[in-house]
Amino acid sequence: MVQVRKLVLAIAAASALSSGMAQALGLGELSVKSTLNQPLVAEIELTEAQGLNATQVVPSLATTADFAQAGVTRQAFLNDLTFTPVINASGKSVLRITSSKPVREPYVKFLVQVLWPNGRLLREYSLLLDPPKFSPEAAAAALRCSARGARGACATGYGSPVGGSAGSRGTSTGTVCQPSRSAAASRGQAVAVRHRQ
Repeated sequence: MVQVRKLVLAIAAASALSSGMAQALGLGELSVKSTLNQPLVAEIELTEAQGLNATQVVPSLATTADFAQAGVTRQAFLNDLTFTPVINASGKSVLRITSSKPVREPYVKFLVQVLWPNGRLLREYSLLLDPPKFSPEAAAAALRCSARGARGACATGYGSPVGGSAGSRGTSTGTVCQPSRSAAASRGQAVAVRHRQ
């Protein structure tokens, strides 16, 4: 009788431990999909999310006490963050982080808290937001606007071959662009626009 009782207790303990291991949710790498001065769009990989659904995973920004204990400043704009679990039974599950307002700070540090039926998880993340990428079209538009301001008209001469030709052998882009640029545009700007075309 005593051995049966010990066996039942051992099986119950093993079941309790194995069910906890089956749902040992974890937070993986963070990937940022937005840039500086844009609303934040980022994803954190959810590991070991099998057997869970989106209603069982409750993510949020950590409490003020958690921030203080970790020694992390809780900046006011962090309150705008929204955490949404996206659970895919057959694929990669993520925790999507978004904001409704543009993030103006290039370096953001925060704590994420995730509650699920078997526990609570707390992890610190730091992200560095890059400025928007350089766009040749935007540079050309800015060049045209500055030339328009200096001459009072649109800068249509940029990119046009001088004298019906793009230049002869040994002619540099700078010398081809020299006659077509305005006083407001630098030689480098004219060369950049000419080279793009």
